[in-house]
Amino acid sequence: MEFQASEIADLMMMLVLGPVILVVARRVAPSVFGGVAVCIGFMAVGYVATVVEGIVLPEFFNMVEHASYAFAGLAFIWLLVLASRRLAQPRAGG
Repeated sequence: MEFQASEIADLMMMLVLGPVILVVARRVAPSVFGGVAVCIGFMAVGYVATVVEGIVLPEFFNMVEHASYAFAGLAFIWLLVLASRRLAQPRAGG
């Protein structure tokens, strides 16, 4: 088994902060909650793959890790576009 302590720390932070981010997103911006959930999900898969690659099938999980981070980046761009469109819409009565 080969992994760094920072990889474990990153995974632990995701396991604690991921649900917190989702709860806050649901309360603050429910219209983009789905996008936030997709982004956090891809990031979580990447962190898990980072740790698992040190235990079993390192080439496969390295590929999963990097693909997950790439999809997370694309999902964050999609989320920003979605959020900016919602913010640009005129508000009723205002």
